This record gives sequence, structure tokens and C-alpha cells, in this order.
Amino acid sequence: MIPYLRSSTHLLSLTCFAVFGMTITSARAAEPTSIAHQLASVPDSLAHQYGARDDRGHSLDCLNPYQDDQHRILGVYHYLRDGVFHLALGESSDAVHWKFLAKLDTHASQGQLLQTPDGEYLLAYEKDAPNSCWIRIARYESFASLCQSEASRSIDIDRTLAPTAEGTPMIEHISEQDGEEVLDVRLHYYRNAEVDRLARGRLVAFEQWSAKPDASLNRKFTKLGARGNFGSRDLFSWAGEAYCLQEIQLAPQDWSSWRVYLCNPTGEPIEELKIQTHQGSRSFANPHAEPVTLSDGTRAVLVTAFMPSEGSAAGESGELLYLVRQPADRP
Repeated sequence: MIPYLRSSTHLLSLTCFAVFGMTITSARAAEPTSIAHQLASVPDSLAHQYGARDDRGHSLDCLNPYQDDQHRILGVYHYLRDGVFHLALGESSDAVHWKFLAKLDTHASQGQLLQTPDGEYLLAYEKDAPNSCWIRIARYESFASLCQSEASRSIDIDRTLAPTAEGTPMIEHISEQDGEEVLDVRLHYYRNAEVDRLARGRLVAFEQWSAKPDASLNRKFTKLGARGNFGSRDLFSWAGEAYCLQEIQLAPQDWSSWRVYLCNPTGEPIEELKIQTHQGSRSFANPHAEPVTLSDGTRAVLVTAFMPSEGSAAGESGELLYLVRQPADRP
């Protein structure tokens, strides 16, 4: 689940924050290697699927899962049809097999779904036009309105950091300031129309937007030797502690060089998440992780990643999803 805060204190200043009523502490230095090992093994997972598709045959590209307050396991994903990306909503009873619920938008991709403290739904995603993309955020009053794609409010956010592309939005923090709702958002921008880099933005009252590059994180990943794009990321909890998965491309234009890093909640890299597949694929992008409780009470983390054909073994390209058993929360 995506963390939100009920106070106006910004997430980055905290070492402890609330995730849907559960206290989450920031990652401890001694723990990550064990976590990375447990999260990385597809063969050892509870269940998995390569090249995942929904019940209508649509590819589940960049599936971003979310379990809502009614314990529904939902997911936002996109599929390509006649050269156009379509953003879709799906639901799963077991986190592995997915049923198509609704088409949310066209010329749309890279979605994220979450609930507000009052139970409404927020959807953040990329909108595209020829040679450009931007961020749209929409609000839905209920699950029914979400399934009907009837937003009560939406905003297309003007680009301020790059001339042609800003995207992969992730709302990390919902708060209130002077009586107005504040959404803190992580995103990427197409710096100088050459390479994607990380940024942070803030939307106040669904009207006022400001953004700036995340210079510190961009430097840290560059020091690791990455020269390609820095793109999507996802926050998740593991044993009651918060972590982030971040995609990094080692070399520009090289789709076989996508890697995933395990990071602390603010996005600082801890170590590479060296995902192991059955056939030895090595390229993974658009990572997501969502703690879920299955119908039999099993607590797990659903991990998803897009596997480009470059760098993927035969039979493994497309959307990967797998379930890892969630350990008990630390006291």
C-alpha cells in the first residue's frame, strides 16, 4: 500500500510514518540484504506468472497493485492496442489471476491507484500525445465511480521541468495544509530531451503545482555507474518497515540494462535487487510491490516488474508477477 500521512509534516523529514493505521519505521541498516534475497527469488515464491495477462487477453504491462480498505486486490495497468496505450483497472482474488474491470482512459499508461483518508480513490498516470507526455491526477468518489471511470475532478499538470515529457507519477503523501489538500508526488522528467531523471512535485488544492529535480538522488544513482534513464519507483512495507523499489537503466537506449534497486523510503539506494527467474532473465523495469492479505489469511507481498524482450530469456518477457510471503511485523 502507498503510505499517506494524516498530518501536514512532509514524509522526508520522518523516520516513522503511518500506513493505513500501521506504524512503519524507516529501513534499518542491518536488514536489507536479507530482504533483498527474499524479494528476489521468483522460483522460491508462493506463486508467479510470466507474460501476465488479464481474462480478456490484455497484457498487464506495468501492473501497479493496490489492496483497498475493502480488501479488494486491485491493479492499474496498460496495454497497447492499435498503437495506442489504454489504461485499465483489474481485480484479482489470488493476486496472480486478473479480471478486467474497466478501461480508465486512452492514450494513458503508468498508473497508480490509492485511497484518500476519507475513502475516495486517487488515480495518477501519464497522458500522451505525439512526442510528449504529462501527468494527470483524477479523483473518484467511490469504487463504483472508479469502475465507471467517472472522475469527480481531474487535473492535467503542466510540464515545468522538461519540454516534452514528465511522467511515472507516484503519490507518496497526502496531507492537509491551511485547510487545503496537499499531494506530494514523485515523478521523472525527460532532462534536456536526452535522459529521464528523478523529481519531486507538490499539488495543492488540486490546482497549484510546483516541482523540482531530485538532485541528490540523481547524483547517487549516477555514482553507481548508471547513465541511462531513472524512472518509476514504488513504496512498500516489509515486516513493518518502509522501503522503495526504483528502476535504473545502466546504459542509454539499452533495454537489456534495466535494473531494480532496493532503496530506503526517501529513495536512497541500498543495494541492487538481483531478481532471479527460472531461466536467468536479467532486465527488469517498472517495479512495484504491494503487501496483500489473501482470502486464506496469508500475508504476502505482490511484486511486479516489466521484462523487456531484450535481456529476457525465452518465455519470460512481458509482465512478471510473483508472491513472496510477508514476515511478521517487528515488535
